[in-house]
Amino acid sequence: MASGAAAFVSRAAPIDALVQTCVDVAAGKMVFPYLDIRELKTDPIATLSRKERAILDALAEGLTNKQLAERLDISTNTVKFHLSNVFDKLSVKNRAQAIAHYYASQAKGGG
Repeated sequence: MASGAAAFVSRAAPIDALVQTCVDVAAGKMVFPYLDIRELKTDPIATLSRKERAILDALAEGLTNKQLAERLDISTNTVKFHLSNVFDKLSVKNRAQAIAHYYASQAKGGG
């Protein structure tokens, strides 16, 4: 819809559903199946705690765990704990993926 589409029909839908959708669009209707998109719009970065967000912000600068610990005045073990939580919440496996997610969120206007 955001890209200007007027309708959506699954490839698995019966042919009569496709025809009916075409008729409805020709009549000026928008036809989309019900989808709860609230979860799709939620940026997982918004779920991070204040400390986790600070970790991610500093991580995006390329800091090591030791540098993160010094900057945030916490132990390196605490940094590792927060990084693990950040990775879980963002559904990423490593620092590079977390940083990519961070910059993608920034580009979308998040954070």
